[in-house]
Amino acid sequence: TRISNKTIPGIQSAVWLPDASLAFVRYLSGDDFSTINTYAIKATGSAGFFLSQNLADISVSSTSILTLASGVNGSVASVGKTDGTGMSNVFTIPLSSLRASFAGKNQYLTYTKPSATLPGYAFIVNSAGQFSRIAGPLDGLVALASHTGKWALVSFVSNGAMKMKMINTATGDAVELPVATIADKCVWSANDSVIYCG
Repeated sequence: TRISNKTIPGIQSAVWLPDASLAFVRYLSGDDFSTINTYAIKATGSAGFFLSQNLADISVSSTSILTLASGVNGSVASVGKTDGTGMSNVFTIPLSSLRASFAGKNQYLTYTKPSATLPGYAFIVNSAGQFSRIAGPLDGLVALASHTGKWALVSFVSNGAMKMKMINTATGDAVELPVATIADKCVWSANDSVIYCG
């Protein structure tokens, strides 16, 4: 059933709120496709809204959104309500090629954008904006935090082979897993007891 007449070509990514009431879609626009727009589409098909242009990343929780704006001077992460209001900065970092997500209450997981031939790093950022490295340097590093933030699933390339570890974010203890895929092809169960991977 069609719920909206709005057509958005070239969607690069989409993230849904846990209750599926809203999706944030990111797509390229402009004559030279150099602008990244983020549009919020309501599941009811009623009027949506735009977030700031050229966001490098967006993550959602049940009540908040985390946006990451990157430029030549680094990255700024902001948190606000799911309707895009009340945005406030939570951390800044001089690195510009980052991904960021929620990692439990009042903390965040951030990692350098992956490359199979360059070392990457993953960090937990607390509510005061302090960074604690949990992984790296590892080639092709991709990280996925559990809902509580107690664990992070980390995938990477070692000697030409894909590997995956589960890391305790508080202690740094790591468990190598018998299966390997890219961490962002996985999802944690609601209670953090199971990981499902594609």
